[in-house]
Parts: sequence; structure tokens; C-alpha cells
Amino acid sequence: MFNKYIYPPILTGVIAGLIISIISIFVLYPIIHEAELLETSGNIQIDAHVMGHLDDASHEHIDNQAVLKYFQQRNFITLMVNICITFGYAFVIIGLTNLLKINIRLKSAMAIGLVGFICFYLLPSIALIPQLPGAQYTQGLYERQLIWLSIVFLSLIGFIVIYINSSNIKRLIGLVLVFLPLTLILILNDNISMEVSNSLHYKFIYYTFFSNLIMWFTIAITINFIMNRKVSYNV
Repeated sequence: MFNKYIYPPILTGVIAGLIISIISIFVLYPIIHEAELLETSGNIQIDAHVMGHLDDASHEHIDNQAVLKYFQQRNFITLMVNICITFGYAFVIIGLTNLLKINIRLKSAMAIGLVGFICFYLLPSIALIPQLPGAQYTQGLYERQLIWLSIVFLSLIGFIVIYINSSNIKRLIGLVLVFLPLTLILILNDNISMEVSNSLHYKFIYYTFFSNLIMWFTIAITINFIMNRKVSYNV
């Protein structure tokens, strides 16, 4: 059981989590940091004015050490969180593919990666647009979680219905399930904010989109590599 259900997700989590963490640290975090600087620009100007009167080199050295330590801790936390997230997604993929008796090959892995991206990121992000630090949400945390879970769960069920049925009618029902929760949320919930505030926000959404796309295809391809490698060893 460990070799079938636990080992592949763990190894996938380590590999995919490392790749996504590198993308986050070098691509997404500079955008987030820029947004944080804009958010606190008034305080930064005051601090810069005060620091201009401080000539103590030891104080500057301590301040640089604190900043370095902060970024090291943030990057380590990012790596650990991404490993846990990708492990969880890989565990779900392996569980569902075993349940549905899907033989993971490169073609099916690419399809799995695309479905995962659509269900877990693309559809939810239409209702819950990725936001930079300092954004004011019109919904509470509980409401946002409920929106995300309903879209992910029903869209995933919809794709499963499409896969397990050969009947066009049942496949149409599955397709309706994929888009129904998002459609109802957008129609019935007038608190959903669809605004993009500035060019930095556009840039953040753009890179978040591609980083999640890369993450899902990395997870799927890594699982394909691990599972096929294990099969070849067993043979």
C-alpha cells in the first residue's frame, strides 16, 4: 500500500513542490513584494527619512541580517507549503486513477493535468480572482472557501461523469456539472468582484495562471514517470 498510494505522492510532492517554489520565489514574489512596497509607500518614505539621519553602520548591518533572515524563512515556508500542496493533489490523482482504473500514460497524464488545472484553479479563479496583498475582499473567508469547494467538487464530479459514461446525454449532464456551480455563483452572488485594479495586478494574474498550469502538468508528468518507472522495475 505504501509503494502504491504513499510513495508516489510524496516523491511527486518533493519534485513538483521544488519546481513551483523556484517559480514562486523568482517570478511571483517580486510582484508581491512590489505590491507590498506600494501598499506601505507612506511608511517607507517616513522610514527612509528617519534612516537618513542614522549613520551607525552596525545598525545597518543588523537590519540587513534581519531582512536576509526574513527572506530565508519565507522561502523555506514556501517550499514546505508547496510540497504539502502538490503531495495532496498527487494523492488525489493517484486515488482517483486507481478508483477509475485509469492507466497513467503520457497522454492520459497530460489530460489529468489539464483537468486538475481547470477544476482546482481556472474555474475557481474566475469567481475568486487572484489578488495582491492589501486587497479588500467583498466576501468573508467562509464564503470564499465555500465558493472554492463547491466549484472544485462539482466540476471534478462532472469530469468523472464524462469519463465513465459513453452516453452523450450523461456526458452532457457531466458537462453541465462542470460549469453549473460557477455559473450560478456569478449569476446569484452580486458580491463577486471581477475588477482588476492595475497593471501590476494583471501581471500577477498572468504569472499565477501560468505557474498553476506548470504545476499541474508537472504533477501529472511526474506521476506518470514514477508509476511507469515502478512498473518497469517490477517487470
